[in-house]
Amino acid sequence: MFKYSIIKIKNNLKLYIQQLVFIFIAIIFVFVLLNFQDASKNRIIKEINFYDQSVLTVIGGVSNEYPDGFYPTIDQLDIARSTLSKITFYKNTLEKIDTAQNVHVIAATSDFVDTGVPSRNLKYLYHLISEKIDLLYGTTWQQSSNEKVMVVDEDTAKIVFGYVNVVGQKLNFLDNEFTIIGVVSSDSYRKQQIEDFIKQGIPYDEQSINTTAYIPVRTYEDINGSITNYDYIITKMHAEEDTIQRLKEIFNMQDEQLLQTIDYVMNRMMMDNQTYFWIITVLTSIFGILGIINIANITSYTFLSDKRKLGIYKLLGATDFKLLKLNLVETVVTSTSTIGVSLLLSYIILVLISLLNDVFVYINWIQSLYYSGLLFVMTFLIILLVNMLISLLHFNKKSRYFILGEQS
Repeated sequence: MFKYSIIKIKNNLKLYIQQLVFIFIAIIFVFVLLNFQDASKNRIIKEINFYDQSVLTVIGGVSNEYPDGFYPTIDQLDIARSTLSKITFYKNTLEKIDTAQNVHVIAATSDFVDTGVPSRNLKYLYHLISEKIDLLYGTTWQQSSNEKVMVVDEDTAKIVFGYVNVVGQKLNFLDNEFTIIGVVSSDSYRKQQIEDFIKQGIPYDEQSINTTAYIPVRTYEDINGSITNYDYIITKMHAEEDTIQRLKEIFNMQDEQLLQTIDYVMNRMMMDNQTYFWIITVLTSIFGILGIINIANITSYTFLSDKRKLGIYKLLGATDFKLLKLNLVETVVTSTSTIGVSLLLSYIILVLISLLNDVFVYINWIQSLYYSGLLFVMTFLIILLVNMLISLLHFNKKSRYFILGEQS
């Protein structure tokens, strides 16, 4: 039976190729699309570096719900502070520390190491992100502290003092002497700026590119007056509570447009390529539908062209079940070979496209194996189902029909 099927396929190779060509193209489209989309997402996660356990809220941010800007009340801020376990309020200061190095000072509440800090990212079209930093040396301040203390980032320590563990050193800010009580890792923005200058061949002064230092909010208020509006709020998400929902309730928000998470950033970034992906998806759907129609038509044509042979087989005692098995073997051979070749070609195309678009290193090859397995099984079952349905419609005839035609 298997040998007969192989001979029949060889004799009708052109017909079988026509039968499966659209499915062949659809598999390539789907496989490359899924893997390329995953690789693009992985690159975004790697390059953007948004802290995945945080929610960033930009004060004054504009949305459909807040066309004039979002400005929470003092009561709302107090409720957020008292009910959410890890939340940090940030205020950018316009003043600089008295050093040759430009140090950007941010007034913050005490949980900034846990929640992540506001930063910028040149790879992200909308620039502002929440980024995780680590405490390298020392400590931070207590929630209600108004002491003249400061936490500096690693770059500030290296440039200003020449080494990293500068706990106990002093810096002047707003005509006040601050004691450094901690050193944290630097965010990625300064490094990105330097890399961008080098890439473009632009001369730069390293001291003019900001490093960062943090001071207590209450200390800044004691020196400079009460803060009318903060600039950012960053909340750490917890598995045991729906942080997004709690923030919406506290700030009376109906949507999540101003509550930025890693998923929000991913969606914004992917929207830049959304038209491209939609075009590919539509084309894939068209080829898939054409493929199914084509399989049905050519399968019917095959039966009609071979109906005299089928009639003879039936006269010789071949049952519908035996003929169905014969057709099943043909289907298995043609479909598995077609799917196998298309997946192999898909891997080659994926490698070439990913190299051209600089996403090769971001491809998840284990995930791609899952996709190939899933596509193989789904496509095989679709082809098998269509062939079996057409076969049953044609086999349900008497032998005289196959030999004499409709007039029988």
